[in-house]
Amino acid sequence: MYPTPTFKTRKSVPPRIADWPIAQQYAERLRGTVVACGPGFRLASWPDVPATRITALSRWLISPRYIAVHMTAAWIWGACYQPGEPTVLTRGGRISSGRERSGATYRIGRIAESEIHTLAGFSVSTPLRTAYDLLRTQGRFDTRERAAVRLLAFGRLEELRARASRCSPSEGKLIRTRLEALYGAARPLP
Repeated sequence: MYPTPTFKTRKSVPPRIADWPIAQQYAERLRGTVVACGPGFRLASWPDVPATRITALSRWLISPRYIAVHMTAAWIWGACYQPGEPTVLTRGGRISSGRERSGATYRIGRIAESEIHTLAGFSVSTPLRTAYDLLRTQGRFDTRERAAVRLLAFGRLEELRARASRCSPSEGKLIRTRLEALYGAARPLP
């Protein structure tokens, strides 16, 4: 008798609060409409999920060539509580002086297309690539980074070990040492 309604399945994208005037952002925060989300803001009505988190970083990810990496990507994937200072990788070209003063760390580098995931129109390194980057980064590898690697690489330990065997000797040794500290010597995940 009546036609069956057709429902359009459309993925909605969180609004980019960073595009609003600064005064409006803070006024909405005082009203409770907008809440802090890492270094940015999100609407209180939106859930705290990866698409919302990456949209909160839209001020730093203004071009498709910018990719959220390291602890920033770990935060987007939900593997840590706060992203700290946003870390962004740029593919090709140079970093403009305006970007250098934006409150984020910009790095020039290469990353395979297969290791990039797009959420809400912005790019982030995949969870496995993020874990690999955290393992191979020189310097700090404390509780925060350890927890992030364990969450990001859950069930994919052998892939990380295989990747460590294909990189440079010094980098591979660092990764294997950190993996042994996290999981023990060459034992599989339970």
